[in-house]
Amino acid sequence: MNPLSAKKIEEALVCLVDYFIKSPFAFFTEADAVAHFRQLLILKTPALQKHHERQDKIEVSLVHSEYNRFSDEKGHYDMVIMDPRFVNKYSFEEITNVNKKGRVKLNSIEYPPLEAAFEFKWSKKGRPQTLTSAEKDLINLNKDTAAQLRYFILFIRECSQNIWGKKGQELLKKAEETKNNVRSILVNYNAKESEIYQFGSWKVKYNNKNSLKIICK
Repeated sequence: MNPLSAKKIEEALVCLVDYFIKSPFAFFTEADAVAHFRQLLILKTPALQKHHERQDKIEVSLVHSEYNRFSDEKGHYDMVIMDPRFVNKYSFEEITNVNKKGRVKLNSIEYPPLEAAFEFKWSKKGRPQTLTSAEKDLINLNKDTAAQLRYFILFIRECSQNIWGKKGQELLKKAEETKNNVRSILVNYNAKESEIYQFGSWKVKYNNKNSLKIICK
């Protein structure tokens, strides 16, 4: 992963957070947040604005939503950016990763097939079951080896400041524990004062000042 690419990814994520803080009711669902992030990412990354042409002349996008995990476990990533080397080397059926029986084994690939993987969580009022599910996503991302970069994004809307109760504190602790492998950003919107926690080796840190310098559209 080119460091510049990582920076562009994080600039897009910072802009997404900025958008959520300024327009907290724009997203109705997690899928809305993922779709908006995809738009921001492609806008800021020229290499992703056009399809990637494989050696067999088939053109594919490197960005995909609901992409299946490579492990035998059920589940998918909310969004991924594929490594062009993986896209070029393997068959179209293999890179789509849909058929479990024909799935490429990670230990047979010399490099992570994904440049980046993203998990999102969205919740109104920070329901405990959502925070529990978010913690599971963090644990799965932490042990995942299919992506060079792993990101976890949590948006909570209309919460009181005591959202970080037992479940919330457990989630914050897990984000701290996994920061060497997963770059996390947890956003708790509140009309009085929003809370933003960022863990891991981010190249772009969120604050109101730098979000303006990045030029979020």
